[in-house]
Amino acid sequence: MNVNVTEKAQQEIKRIMEKKGSNGKDLRIYIAGVG
Repeated sequence: MNVNVTEKAQQEIKRIMEKKGSNGKDLRIYIAGVG
């Protein structure tokens, strides 16, 4: 896995956590989509 992709994914996860109030289900779905 490319380090740049991982960094982008972490930034997106932070955004999602801020927008959704760290909704665990949305976060898991996003991680599953990236992985």
